[in-house]
Amino acid sequence: MDVIDYLITHISPLPWIVKGPGFGLMALLLLRAFTQIFTLRWIRSATNVVYAVIIALGMARFGQDIADFIKTKQDKTPEQIEQTQQN
Repeated sequence: MDVIDYLITHISPLPWIVKGPGFGLMALLLLRAFTQIFTLRWIRSATNVVYAVIIALGMARFGQDIADFIKTKQDKTPEQIEQTQQN
């Protein structure tokens, strides 16, 4: 239960620019795992579930850092980007 509480408390305040792709990727992996259960590919199914859990834990741990990085990249003007690339 502590892991679920950790995930909920750390993922909930994240902006949708981080949550959206994370949830989308997790949904695709879990859908893939669900379909592979019916084709009797147990190991691949379990691997996809593990990948989804890793993405959830990564979002919980590094989600705010990713959101801050995206925000700083969006706040820069094209002139600032060119200046940093030239240096």
